[in-house]
Amino acid sequence: MVTRKDSCDSEGNASGRYLFPTFTNYTNRAGLALPPSWNSISGLIQFQIRPGTKYIYGRAASQGGVYRGGSNQMYINNINNLMP
Repeated sequence: MVTRKDSCDSEGNASGRYLFPTFTNYTNRAGLALPPSWNSISGLIQFQIRPGTKYIYGRAASQGGVYRGGSNQMYINNINNLMP
């Protein structure tokens, strides 16, 4: 199970490709280095990744200031490989 902090498009559809594998106290804007101007984080959505899907896994890089990064995250190119 992976989770996505997401903003939605004008029709309410989640569209982010960055995911995180677990939700902890450190999984927040600072840990994910996610300024509000990049994502309004209007909700949390959980998914399973379709078996065989390729993704990139690593730590969020610092964006400076309070957005220090360091939390684990994943990038998936095709969001159709996410199963509710």
